[in-house]
Amino acid sequence: MPCMICFRRTKTMQFPLRIARAIKIRVSQSVMKLTSTLQEHHQWTYFGYSFVLVGLSLGWFADPISKSLHHWLPSFQTPPDRIANFLEKIGHVLTISVAATGMVGSLILFAIRRSFDPLPRGAESGQPTLSPKVHLNSVIPDREAFQAVVEFGEEAFAAWGGTLDERRVVYEKFVTTNPDSLKLISYRTGARDDQIGFSCVLPITEGAFQKYRLGKLDSWEFAKDDIVPSGASSFLCLNAIFVCSPYRKKPDVRGVQILCRHVACFLPRKAEPMPVPLFLVAEGLTTEGRRFLKRHGFESFYINKDHNPIFQLDLSREALLNDRAAQFRRYLLASRPI
Repeated sequence: MPCMICFRRTKTMQFPLRIARAIKIRVSQSVMKLTSTLQEHHQWTYFGYSFVLVGLSLGWFADPISKSLHHWLPSFQTPPDRIANFLEKIGHVLTISVAATGMVGSLILFAIRRSFDPLPRGAESGQPTLSPKVHLNSVIPDREAFQAVVEFGEEAFAAWGGTLDERRVVYEKFVTTNPDSLKLISYRTGARDDQIGFSCVLPITEGAFQKYRLGKLDSWEFAKDDIVPSGASSFLCLNAIFVCSPYRKKPDVRGVQILCRHVACFLPRKAEPMPVPLFLVAEGLTTEGRRFLKRHGFESFYINKDHNPIFQLDLSREALLNDRAAQFRRYLLASRPI
């Protein structure tokens, strides 16, 4: 596994990329605030249904209503057909406006928000070994690689909170405690390596694992004593994985293969037995993140302080694993170094 980045973007190339990334971060933060507002005030949807019902009723019963007005109010001077047309217009306006608002809300919740998900969409399949074009690179002592990880973290998770400086401090804590906790993902294109994302896996103590799986402790709150500094570990927190959008649909960029290669850094070599127990835990922060974990056999029993599900997988009980978890375990075993 290469430990340094072979390709560095020049300042001329960096400037438009930084502008595009800043715009994406601002848009994603705005979308997240809007979706949070929609979710917090979801009871207003009942009023929307009421307006649609009123609008449809006015359209359907415009003629009977206008005739009733002239029957009960003989002095009413407006002709019945004009009243009916007016009621129909009101009904159409109510129906179309509420329907359009609902469509926009659905588009934001289910389409635009998903476009900011750090994980690529789609089924994870293919060979269990990582593509030779994809590499996981160390970020120590390479400060440029570390800065790239921080910027990728801002692009991936700014919509969910935190600032760039806060991310830098936390990532610094992770990587100084265990150098393998952060990996910069690069993709070989011809004779150069493009930086396309990062992954973060934390080997943690059993006490930190128990607090995290119960939702009492967030990964950002891990102290240095909670992170195992070196060697194999039985408790692993899958903190983050991010692949930038141009590379998410490439067939040889697979999230599960990247994750397994990173997790294998904390496991014994193929000739040695797997640690018992071996627990993996992760927060289901995003839609694709939850689908990714479920797809590979993770189960959720608890939620954390932010009301996100906590997923876990016990790989030490080989005979009790379901098909998805067993396949993930095979991927993991194949990713270990010889």
